[in-house]
Amino acid sequence: MSENIYNEIMDLVKEKDQAIKELFRLRTYNEKEIDMIYKNLKDIFIETKILLPTEMMGIIFTAAKLNNKYLKSYIYIFRKIYDEYFDTIKIVSNSSLKLFDENYSSDYKIFKDSLNEQNQLLSIFDNNPLYKAILDDDIKLFISIIESFDSDISLSSQIRNNLFPYFGTYSLIELCCYYGAVNCFKYLILERKSKITSKCLLNSFLSGIPDILNECLKYFKPDLKCMEYAISLHNIDFTCFLNNEFGIKIDTNKCIKYYNLQALAVYIDKTKDVNIGYVMSPLFNIHPLSEYFILHGSKINSKNKDWKNALHYAAMKNSKEIAKFLVSKNIDISARDINGFTALHYAVKFNSIETLETIVSNSSSINFTDVDGSTALHNAARNNNMEILEMLIKHGANVNEKDKYGRTALSIATFNNS
Repeated sequence: MSENIYNEIMDLVKEKDQAIKELFRLRTYNEKEIDMIYKNLKDIFIETKILLPTEMMGIIFTAAKLNNKYLKSYIYIFRKIYDEYFDTIKIVSNSSLKLFDENYSSDYKIFKDSLNEQNQLLSIFDNNPLYKAILDDDIKLFISIIESFDSDISLSSQIRNNLFPYFGTYSLIELCCYYGAVNCFKYLILERKSKITSKCLLNSFLSGIPDILNECLKYFKPDLKCMEYAISLHNIDFTCFLNNEFGIKIDTNKCIKYYNLQALAVYIDKTKDVNIGYVMSPLFNIHPLSEYFILHGSKINSKNKDWKNALHYAAMKNSKEIAKFLVSKNIDISARDINGFTALHYAVKFNSIETLETIVSNSSSINFTDVDGSTALHNAARNNNMEILEMLIKHGANVNEKDKYGRTALSIATFNNS
């Protein structure tokens, strides 16, 4: 195994890591700069089919909730993707988006709801100078507003909107931490004796302002959620700080959720656990990355704590080339996860037709059942996907197989269409 894993991984993914980092750490309203961010995302991820347009849209809204000061910029990028890939978006399965955020259930709904939430949030700032002062860290305006009204009423003001990282209310001091309004923050704690909350600490990891973060650390100890926020911000300094100083583990699932390749590289370099990197690497859909792990000692049939192997994830992501590579290395196509699902089950669930074809052409486990006694054919019937149904039957799926409730695929399909 190489002693310089971090550098080797980053050499493989540097361009992709930089492009996605620019999205999550966006700090501009300049249209030319935003166009460049969009172009990089389009050229590096969408045109190369590493990410579907819907997947990129999901990532954009995850980033926007973490950094909604620049919501207009995120909406601008979203619109460009939506407009340019409209026809593709309409025919792509929504399930692909759930790999990144299970809250997104409809492509059109994402677009419509995002505009509604955007308008509500922008209206809050346009119509309330107190919140606008925090957004801009305008300390003079902030003090004048606070002092012109009853202080108790002003300081108890709260904001609620779905385009924040977590649903709930945000107090003034919590908003200062979220937006990095360091001057307003200092005024509240020094002059108004506002209490720092655990949400303040969380939000300080998003804004990344050292003075705010250091003050919050005097009152609260970081936890796993703080690590998630550090990973989401693509701030490797904060990520390493939490790991080194507080012993908080880098969560590889969060690296996937926020497409943070650098944090994953740090984790693997520190732990030397190339197996977990290999197992989850298909979710990034970067073929050379999966090959790297195999070449550096990963066992082809390695599994994670949910008993999933790399082919399970390739099936979820519809990583056709990675699936072919794994099959060529004799991965166990019939391996079941903790729910009894094989890669074939996941290929059907996520409508991963290209990967499904690779699996059924090389597998004798087409009639394997999950914990409910369902075969891939049963699941295809539930999804009402005729193309997959025909492919499975062509490759020998048993149409008479019954699940534990006594239902065949035909009876399920008939019920769904009744």
